[in-house]
Amino acid sequence: MSKKSVKNLILYHIKQRKKSNPIRSKELSYKLGCSDVHIRDAVHELRTKDNVPVCSGGQGYYFPTDITIE
Repeated sequence: MSKKSVKNLILYHIKQRKKSNPIRSKELSYKLGCSDVHIRDAVHELRTKDNVPVCSGGQGYYFPTDITIE
C-alpha cells in the first residue's frame, strides 16, 4: 500500500471520530496493518505538509467539529 493511500485511509478513519469518541493509534494500526510509528508519521505529515487539522488527546485522534476540508 502506498504512503498516500495509507494517509488517506488514516484521514478517513479520523474524520469519522469526534472528541467524545477518538480513535487510538493502536486501533488504526490494527485496521490498516501497519505499525504505530507509521500511523504517527502519517498523522504528522497530514498536519504539517497537508495542513489537515487532526486533533489528538490522551485517548486518541479525532477531527474537529467546527472545521471542514475538501
